[in-house]
Amino acid sequence: CIISGVAPLIAPVAELISRLRVNMVTQYDGREPDYLIFERAHAGFVRDDLAVKVHNDLRTLLPAKAVEVEQVIQIPSLLHYFANVRLTFTDPIEVEEARSLLAGSPRVRLLPKTVKDTYAVNLARAFGDALPPILVFTSTLATCLDEGGFGLRFTAAFYYRTAAVLPNLDAIRVAAQGMSPLEAMRQTDRDMGFA
Repeated sequence: CIISGVAPLIAPVAELISRLRVNMVTQYDGREPDYLIFERAHAGFVRDDLAVKVHNDLRTLLPAKAVEVEQVIQIPSLLHYFANVRLTFTDPIEVEEARSLLAGSPRVRLLPKTVKDTYAVNLARAFGDALPPILVFTSTLATCLDEGGFGLRFTAAFYYRTAAVLPNLDAIRVAAQGMSPLEAMRQTDRDMGFA
């Protein structure tokens, strides 16, 4: 689920960046006892082992880039995973350019600046399935000076129920129909009503 959510965010800028840093909050994936008590449902789990796995997966996707997964925290009962992403570019990038690149990526929707939580997103999902699984909080898009270049940071939420399922549909399109991965993603988005 994590890589399925992060990959579409970094794909449009992968050639332009020198470094990727990520902090994640995800749904707890450990085994629960027979019953869930309030204290466990609202607990947070530091997952250093998962941070190492995500780091290794991202290094596979970006072998020539510096990758740092600073932390992965897991909490039970989340509908959305969260990623704080910080990208380092060798050349300056403007917020509008970054916004345009992210908006053109499959599975990604930029939320209006007034939306700053997933409460409104959860309500919207209750009335329909038109929201793609990866949502960027536009209010968090910001440039900054970064070590070794120019930084861009933002926060995104991934809807866990579809973030990992849709790549399976894409893989079938690639294998069975010979589509390119990007076109397969775009076709899945059209079929799901995201585009």
